[in-house]
Amino acid sequence: MEVSKLIREIEEYVTLYPLPKKQNNNGNLKDYIVGKNNLCLGAVYISKASNIKGMLDAVLGHCGEDILDELLNTYGEESEIGQYIRRKRALDYTKVSCELNAIERTLETHLKKARHGGNPFYEAICGHLDRLGYKSDADFYNSIGMSRQQFSRLRDANSTLSKKTVLWIIVGLKLDYVQACDLLRKSGYNFRKNDMRDVILTYIFRNTTYDLDTVNFVLAHFGIAPLC
Repeated sequence: MEVSKLIREIEEYVTLYPLPKKQNNNGNLKDYIVGKNNLCLGAVYISKASNIKGMLDAVLGHCGEDILDELLNTYGEESEIGQYIRRKRALDYTKVSCELNAIERTLETHLKKARHGGNPFYEAICGHLDRLGYKSDADFYNSIGMSRQQFSRLRDANSTLSKKTVLWIIVGLKLDYVQACDLLRKSGYNFRKNDMRDVILTYIFRNTTYDLDTVNFVLAHFGIAPLC
């Protein structure tokens, strides 16, 4: 394209925007094109006149979305400017998606730390809840008839829990013997061979599948108070 024709086209495009009041007679068009609020016009000029992609990046990279939309409508998606805008937006979308994913992972990590609160016992419970597919603490403690106030004490590392409450949690989670021993140990307790309730529960954990109602029924049969 002849330079004179290019200049005429750009001059026509420039008329769509108000020119600055003060102009240098020796450089009206140049000064306007590289002006802070008209960087997109510089992209038009550079794209047609010299095809310098680096300069295109530098200029269009500062244009707002409204200007980019207008350039797309004017020159079409298949033009050099249109292709640049599509690439830029694709990269921007990818960058934002990566940033959001990173934020989500960081937030999830912080939430887990806050959820566990440095409490190995509660952390172990949360691990079992995740493994069993519970969506929330409430889903679990409601399923075993425990109140929110009772369950909230589990989060407090300084709270003293009764062994009966810990066993209630263990049975509610339907843990096997090894898992039950681990959770009991994290709460500061263990199974005792001279305790009838412990002997009965140990047998159940080792030898059969069970639920809370079954355990309470067996305990009642042997004259032992139910867990809940």
